Amino acid sequence: MFLTVHATAAALIGEQTQSISLAFILGLLSHLILDMIPHGDEVIFDRRLGEKVWKRRLWLGSTLDTLGVAILTMVLWKNNLINLSGPTISCLIGSLLPDYLFGFKETFKLDVLLNYPQKIFTFFHDFFKVRISPLKGALVQIIILTIFIYLLTLNKPTP
Repeated sequence: MFLTVHATAAALIGEQTQSISLAFILGLLSHLILDMIPHGDEVIFDRRLGEKVWKRRLWLGSTLDTLGVAILTMVLWKNNLINLSGPTISCLIGSLLPDYLFGFKETFKLDVLLNYPQKIFTFFHDFFKVRISPLKGALVQIIILTIFIYLLTLNKPTP
């Protein structure tokens, strides 16, 4: 699942939460739950393409996705759809953490440190064992992103 989808879900959850620590946990849980939905990125980041190609795609995808999260967060904030409160920021961090931990684990070969959390993340990511094409995955993610943005607009005052 792209980070932008995780971040939008986290913004929605963080807006409804008062506790920073609870928001972080809910953000982490939302990541795991969303990753259960088949979302088509398995082919894009397939290791069988070779280590060099795989790492290049991982870094390029992560960079673009992180930029997307920053832009999306700014747009939501500037349009008063979210407040960058402690709980919202904490929930955002919790929702993005699993994918960043994966990237650090792979980049810096931190298997000993992050092997157990990675097994948990992989369990949720592969829960249904259903693979879909990247095109269908992008459509699924756009639909989910649109739903979350729509939910953020509910009960917000219009200017």
